[in-house]
Amino acid sequence: MNTPRVTIITVCKNAAESIEKTIKSVVTQNYPNLEYIIIDGGSTDGTLDIIKTYEKQLTHYQSEPDNGIYDAMNKGIQIATGDWINFMNAGDYFYDENAIKKIIPVETRLIAFLPLILYCDIFVQGNNELKIRKHKPIFQYGLYNNVCHQAVFYNLKKLGKFQFDTQYNISADFDFLLKLATKEKSKFYQHIPEPLVVYQSGGASEKQALKALESRKKQFNLYIKNPIIRFWNQLNLYRQIRKRS
Repeated sequence: MNTPRVTIITVCKNAAESIEKTIKSVVTQNYPNLEYIIIDGGSTDGTLDIIKTYEKQLTHYQSEPDNGIYDAMNKGIQIATGDWINFMNAGDYFYDENAIKKIIPVETRLIAFLPLILYCDIFVQGNNELKIRKHKPIFQYGLYNNVCHQAVFYNLKKLGKFQFDTQYNISADFDFLLKLATKEKSKFYQHIPEPLVVYQSGGASEKQALKALESRKKQFNLYIKNPIIRFWNQLNLYRQIRKRS
């Protein structure tokens, strides 16, 4: 098949109220080469019963205790066989059935010429309404801007079996993007300026805004040595987190 294989990973735990909407948004995608993996953290509220009703439409699912969201995401990465990989966790969902088709180029042979990640804009769901949030470039004018991981497609063909750093229980995805930004000499991302993913507000990073800020400060200190650029980025992050919390 000439169409790139796309792996969607959903991690969840005790998400009986929200998991089905996420699953439906994946299994109804109008995309011909899709792999769907669900990593459940040992749910006890009926989540697994819902997952099992879609068993025939899943490539793989498992349920066992884990050490947090990024540990579960890492488990999914190890299982994935796709050319591209995306994390659509419980509660979040694709906006329509053509979302993946709009993001992923249709020719497998193009992968070698594409950047390490593709990402789109998002709708933020809150108070029974959807608001568009347009993502800025990941790196612009010396600033590193965060991108919601639900909107990111990682080029697994080029990246290989990467892993998120589980010492960060809130912002390991941001840590990974920051690593790429400081390591890659050329532009490593491409932005699709269209909202194709719905993100549920009130996630872990929003509920623990100050912890997220401290975690990202630590990450900047690791990767950015220029004190002026470091301070500029920390100030920018503080503004972003205050705006969303």
